[in-house]
Amino acid sequence: MEIKTIHEKSTEELDKTLKSLKSEKIINAVLVGFTIGVFVYSILKGGIGFGSFMALAVAYFFIKNANKSNALTKEIEKELNNRT
Repeated sequence: MEIKTIHEKSTEELDKTLKSLKSEKIINAVLVGFTIGVFVYSILKGGIGFGSFMALAVAYFFIKNANKSNALTKEIEKELNNRT
């Protein structure tokens, strides 16, 4: 399967990708909230320890993924605006 750039994809494919990125954004927000909740709970119950920092590390990766998705969403929206 070939990997197409944004400029090579059809408008329908870009719309489909944009919808999946928006649902991915919601999932990432829930996962970041959950990991921050685990961080706060672990600090309240056991103090600062390895588990609390692991929760922050996992949250960092979710936030990093969300930033990449946001950048891709902006590029797709820009391309769709240029086509119309």
